[in-house]
Amino acid sequence: MRSMHRRLISVLAIAVAILGMFLSACGNSPTEPRSASPTEPRTEPAAACTAPAPLLGQFHPETPGYIVAFQDGVNAQEATQSLARKYGFTPRWIYQVTPGFAADLTGEIVAQIRCEPTVQYVEHDSPAYLF
Repeated sequence: MRSMHRRLISVLAIAVAILGMFLSACGNSPTEPRSASPTEPRTEPAAACTAPAPLLGQFHPETPGYIVAFQDGVNAQEATQSLARKYGFTPRWIYQVTPGFAADLTGEIVAQIRCEPTVQYVEHDSPAYLF
């Protein structure tokens, strides 16, 4: 009975973490200065490396930011801070359960980040709706 109770608590903790990530992607984030125009579609420059991380999704004017996912085992806090210093952006959110971060990035920064070995993929942020 105790092990079932512990499993249930673990599952609920994971569900709460996932719900938090989902809600943060809905745009319920603190106001941060934008680094690019939120109304104009972006054409990202080509990545300068031979095997860039995939760029997923498409631009949405309502949610102009990006979500960057790290490779498994990467410390999201340290890696995000390192990339933020290197490329000069401010992360809106840092995700620990699925390591990564959300930020408003320019096309040039996206092209460079896609070449970082710690990055698994970059995805356009998109609107989320609760039905």
